[in-house]
Amino acid sequence: MTSSGDDADVGRWAVIVPVGPAAVETERLHDLFDALQTYEPGVGSVVLVDDAADQDRDLLATAGPLRGRTTVIVNPRGPDLEGWSDGLVVGIKAALELLLTGGDVDWVLKMDTDALVIGEFASAITERFATDPTLGLVGSHDLRCDGTPHPNGWPRTIRKHQHWISVWRPPNRLFRTSFTGIERARREFVRDARKLGYRPGEHCQGGAYAVSMRAVREIKERGWFDAGLWMGTQTAEDVVMGAEVRAAGFGIAGMVAPGEPFAVRYIGIEDAPDVLVAAGHGLVHSLKSHGDWTEAELRDAFRRIRGQRVGEGRPS
Repeated sequence: MTSSGDDADVGRWAVIVPVGPAAVETERLHDLFDALQTYEPGVGSVVLVDDAADQDRDLLATAGPLRGRTTVIVNPRGPDLEGWSDGLVVGIKAALELLLTGGDVDWVLKMDTDALVIGEFASAITERFATDPTLGLVGSHDLRCDGTPHPNGWPRTIRKHQHWISVWRPPNRLFRTSFTGIERARREFVRDARKLGYRPGEHCQGGAYAVSMRAVREIKERGWFDAGLWMGTQTAEDVVMGAEVRAAGFGIAGMVAPGEPFAVRYIGIEDAPDVLVAAGHGLVHSLKSHGDWTEAELRDAFRRIRGQRVGEGRPS
């Protein structure tokens, strides 16, 4: 995937954003692109994964100055897969496939639409991957930026896949065996990943994380791009990414300390907008709520901070 001729100074990194069917998603995209253009205008390319192909909406129109580097693809998940779990796995891998085809991307930032860019982050992530080529995934890993533990995702569920016989709650089958077929493949996958240090459920929180294309290429070469291992399991996409990065032999690390990019948690944000910006973070999730703040109030606060940056004559 290449950029247009007038974008010769763009970086070797990309952004993937899955876009759900809700009407508010396009409003969130406008804000996301404005923030990305303000803080990281050198982004190499952006891929929007449209999860509402039946709707008449122009997602490309939200990209503003980054339109020439933005591509919209339809999530090929089909109606039988959940949009938040195995269906999202399919969509993210379709976007990664597109970026692999271009061959000019070193790492990819995956962001949800309720995440936001609040400062620079690209140079820190680029340096981290360049310094440690064994690293495959960075984000909010074991700790959040406030120092509290970031919980693993469904570790008991992942552990069940490594057993020969397991018991599941409805609507799944009560008993599953892993002697043959896809169940055996899952058991062997989890077994082999654990030999490489994988802790079941280990991941970086999915609101925003960065994955190296070295790891993505290895995942593809091992045949995991068809997402067949995860179909019907309703395993969250960020948990899948953590498992596959580890199983491919790569490490996972947090980048949540002051001055590092990720201030990311599942619900709410870690602190008030000005505090997070002053701490030097570049990415935040989730703007849907934070104490008594509404999403609109949070976005307005971050927008005012961006406006101050532009007023100081910094890139916009």
